[in-house]
Amino acid sequence: MKLRPVKTLNGERTFCGPSVISAITGFPVALICEVINRHRLERRESTRIDVGGMHFYEVNDCLRTYGYEAVPTEKNKPFHVDPDRRPTIAKWLKQRDDRNELNLVDAGNHYQLIKGVKFVDSFTKVPVFIRKAPHRRSRVASVWKIIRCGKQRIYRG
Repeated sequence: MKLRPVKTLNGERTFCGPSVISAITGFPVALICEVINRHRLERRESTRIDVGGMHFYEVNDCLRTYGYEAVPTEKNKPFHVDPDRRPTIAKWLKQRDDRNELNLVDAGNHYQLIKGVKFVDSFTKVPVFIRKAPHRRSRVASVWKIIRCGKQRIYRG
């Protein structure tokens, strides 16, 4: 798996959840927002059209639709401590074991993707070097590893 640029069709406004899903799957943000709204309607949570903030289970449900899944990493447990004692993204990057795995990082209530020395989120929209990442001093709340699960199902609402 590799990081892809975030696909927008008409230059629409993107939020962090749909942006990281687009960078993983390669599908446009508009199509991903339709999938998220469909999942929300099935749960009867909301009838909103605009997909703003997302919970992790919504991100993972949408990833499963496209044949991916986010699983917790072993080093995820120490992050559930006092928020001031959590490591920053820069410190976590030095501590991580496998630099070739694709990680979904929740830091500062914002989802970001990191693989190797590349970083992508809703602000950068394209993979950039971690040194140029805008949120290196955010405190890491959770880290998940992105894996393939089964066949990739193309979801066309």
